[in-house]
Amino acid sequence: MIFTRYKKRFLVYLNKENFDHMEGLIDPFEFHSLFLVMAKLFSVMDYKEIPKWMYISPICSAASAVSAGTIFLISSVEYVRTFKVHALTECGTYLMIMCYKFLILCSIVNGKKHYHNFLQALRDDFHYICTRGFKYRDRFFANQRVTFRACVFVAIFIGSMGGGMAILACIAVLVALHRREEGAVRPLPFPFWLFGVNLHASPAYEMLFLSSMLFTFFHTYLYIFMMMSQVLWIREITCKADIIRWNLQDLLVDVSPARNNEEENYYTALIKHRMRDIIMMHHSMIKLTEDYAAVFKKCLLYEQMLASPIICMTAYCFAEKFDAGEIQLILLVLCTAVIVVVFVPSYLCTHLLEKCQSISDACWDIPFWNAGPVVRVYLVLMMQRSLRPLPIVAAGFDDISLQTYSNIMTRSYSCFNMLRQADFNFS
Repeated sequence: MIFTRYKKRFLVYLNKENFDHMEGLIDPFEFHSLFLVMAKLFSVMDYKEIPKWMYISPICSAASAVSAGTIFLISSVEYVRTFKVHALTECGTYLMIMCYKFLILCSIVNGKKHYHNFLQALRDDFHYICTRGFKYRDRFFANQRVTFRACVFVAIFIGSMGGGMAILACIAVLVALHRREEGAVRPLPFPFWLFGVNLHASPAYEMLFLSSMLFTFFHTYLYIFMMMSQVLWIREITCKADIIRWNLQDLLVDVSPARNNEEENYYTALIKHRMRDIIMMHHSMIKLTEDYAAVFKKCLLYEQMLASPIICMTAYCFAEKFDAGEIQLILLVLCTAVIVVVFVPSYLCTHLLEKCQSISDACWDIPFWNAGPVVRVYLVLMMQRSLRPLPIVAAGFDDISLQTYSNIMTRSYSCFNMLRQADFNFS
C-alpha cells in the first residue's frame, strides 16, 4: 500500500497532473522545479545578490575533483614505474574522468553569463506562450512536460549509478569482513597508492574509503546538474524551433492575392508584422544555440575524444578481473554510465539539428505565392540560416551526432577485442 501511494504521488509529479497550465502566467522555474534547485546549488541563477551558501556546491565539487585527481595522478605514476598494467589502466580511467569533472566545473563557472541568457530566454518563451502565443499553449506545454520528465529520468539514472557504486563498495567491504580469510585485506573502491603507505590498515583505510564515497557523491551530483542543463537547454531550443514552425504555418492565414492597392498595402503590413516576430524568435533561437555551444562545446569535444578509451578500458578491466575470479561491479556500473552519458548529448544534438532544419521545410510548405514578393526574401534568409551546421564543431573533430556516437562505440569494441587478444605477461 505504501509503495502504491508513493508511486501515485511520483506519477502525479512526473506528469504535472496537479499543474494548471491553461490559465494565467506560468513561472518557468515553478514548472521546472527540479532544475531550479540544482541551478541554485551551483549559483548560476541570475539573481542580483547571490547568497553565500550558493557557492558551497561549486567549491566542494572543485575540491573533490582536485584532491581525487591528485591521488589518481600519484597512483598512475607509481603504476607506470612498477609496470602494473591492469592497475594503471583502471587508475588512468578514473584520472581522465576527474579531468573531465574539472572541465565541467570550469565551463559552468566561466559560462554563467550564457546561463543567464538561457534563463532569460526560458522566461521569455513562457511569457510569449501565456500572452500573444496563447493558441499554441497546449502544444508548448506538452513539449515542456516531456522535457520535465526527461530531466527527472536523467537525474534518477545518474543518481542510481552513483548510488550503486557506493552501495557496491560498501557490500564489498562487508563481504570481506564476513569472510575474514587469512591474509585478506579490506578492498578499496578505487586503486589508490600513496607513497608506500599501507592503505588497508586503520586509520588510512577508513579515511580513504570515506573520501571515495565523497568523491563519488560530488561527481554524481555535478553530472546530474550538467546533464539536466543539457537536456533542458536543447529542449528549449527545439521548443523555440517549434514555435517558429507554428508561426510560419499561420503566417499567411487570412492572406489572399491582393485585388487592389489598398488590400496589397494591408496584406504587406500584416505579413511584415508577423514576420518580425518570427525573425526575432529565430534570432533568439540562434543566440541560445551559440550560448549552449559556448558552455558545453569543450565538454562535448572532450567526451568525443576520450569516451572511446574510457569505455574500452573499463570493460577491459572488468573482463580481466572477471577472468581472475573477481567480479568488479563498480567498473561495470561506470562503463554503463559512460555509455549512456555520451549517448544523451549525441541524441539531443541530432534532434536539435533536425528541428533547426525543419524550419527550412516549414518555409517551403507555406503558400508563399499568395503573398507576393514581400515575404520571399525573409523566407530565403531563414532557409539558408536553418541549413547551417550547429556551432558545436572544431577542427579535427566530428559533429556531435548519433553517427559519431556509433563510431565511438565501434572504436571502443575494436580496442577492447584487441586488448583481450593481446598477451600481457607482466609481473
